[in-house]
Amino acid sequence: MSCRRGLAFAVVLLLAHAPGAAAGCDLARGRDHVATAIIDAETVKLDDGSEVRLVGLAAPRAIDGDAPTGAWPAETAARDALTALVAGKSVRLKFAGDRQDRHGRWLAHLFVQDGDGRETWVQQAMLRQGHARATATRGNRACQDDLVQAEAEARREGRGLWQVPTYKVRDAAWPRDLTRALGSLHVVTGTVRHVSSRREGYRLWLDAEGRRGEITVTVQTSDRDLIGQLGGDLKSLTGKRVEVRGWLDQRRGAQAGPEIDISTAGMIAVLGQ
Repeated sequence: MSCRRGLAFAVVLLLAHAPGAAAGCDLARGRDHVATAIIDAETVKLDDGSEVRLVGLAAPRAIDGDAPTGAWPAETAARDALTALVAGKSVRLKFAGDRQDRHGRWLAHLFVQDGDGRETWVQQAMLRQGHARATATRGNRACQDDLVQAEAEARREGRGLWQVPTYKVRDAAWPRDLTRALGSLHVVTGTVRHVSSRREGYRLWLDAEGRRGEITVTVQTSDRDLIGQLGGDLKSLTGKRVEVRGWLDQRRGAQAGPEIDISTAGMIAVLGQ
C-alpha cells in the first residue's frame, strides 16, 4: 500500500456471502418470563433457568479500563441499572433475527411489562441512561436507528459512560490512540477522501488532517445495504464524513493496524444525514 498524506481509513468489501441486514424494527413476540437474576449488564437469568442476552447494545466491561472484574465503576453502574430495570419483574422476549447463540442463550430485545398494556424497552432505557452503547451483529440488526437515537440522547447530555474518557468518540486522526484501544468496541469518525477498487473489493480511504495511519473497516459485498443512506453505493461515500462503530481488532500482515469488521459486528453511518 502506497503511503498517503493523512490517515488512511479503508473499507474493504470481501466477496464472501453474508445475509442481508434486517429491515425496520418489527419484532416477533416471544414468551413472558420473570427475571430472576442479573448475570452481567447484558445478560439476564429467567424463571425457567434459561438466560437472555440483550441484543443491540454493548455494556461497559472491566477490560475496557484494564480493571479487575467488579472494579470498573462504569461496569458496576450498568449492572445496577439493569438490576433496577428488570430484577424480579415480568419481562417479554421479542425477536428479529438469530434467536440463540452457541451457548444456548436467547438473543432478544427485552421488554418489562409495566401493566395496563404498557412496557419498557430495556435496551432503549439502558442506552438513554448512558449505561451502554448501540451496536449490531450480522444476525441481529433490527431497531438500529432507534437504538442509536437513544444512545445519542445520552451522548448529548453526557450521561453515564459518556463521562468516562475511555468511551469517548475516537477521531481517526489519532491511529495510535486507536491501537491502544484494541479488543473493545469504539465509535470512530472521519472523512472519506478517496475510493479505490481492488480485486478483493473496494477500499475507502479516510484522511485526517496531515497525519498518517490506517484503519481498515471490512464490509462484505452482500452487506452493502449497511450504507442504507446511499443505497449501498460505496463510491458515493467520497468526501463524506462518516461514523463507524465496532470492535477494534488488529489487522494481520505487513500492513498491520486497527481494523473494524462491521459485517460481523458494527455499524456505519453518514453524518449529517
